[in-house]
Amino acid sequence: MKPKNITIKNLAEVVAAKAARPEVMKPQKVNDKWRMPKMSAMAIARRRKEYLKAGKEWPWDIPHKIVEKRVPFKGHLRELRYRQKKEEIARCMARMPKLIEEYRKRTAERKKKKKEEGLLGLLRKPREVPGVSSRV
Repeated sequence: MKPKNITIKNLAEVVAAKAARPEVMKPQKVNDKWRMPKMSAMAIARRRKEYLKAGKEWPWDIPHKIVEKRVPFKGHLRELRYRQKKEEIARCMARMPKLIEEYRKRTAERKKKKKEEGLLGLLRKPREVPGVSSRV
């Protein structure tokens, strides 16, 4: 069974070239079993070499198949990740003003708290002595 997305452009040419070879160069099917050709591949290659050395053209060359694959391009993974990253950035940027406002409030509170806990803050606080109640 041939896949749907693959085509061989010169299939007819290849089949015709294989059929045109002499019987001694073709494998044969006898009683539902394949038999090797009577002339080995090495012997065929030697004969072809002799033809070419003599200046003759080898009439039984089989052309290479030209295969064309029609596979739809799904895209690179980096492109998918780029889109996801852009969406994530947009989502985070939408939350940014609120986060900045919260950050500024926290830092202002921290500064205020630090100022109160500093040296001046210690002077303003009543001193607590352990073991003595502050109720008098």
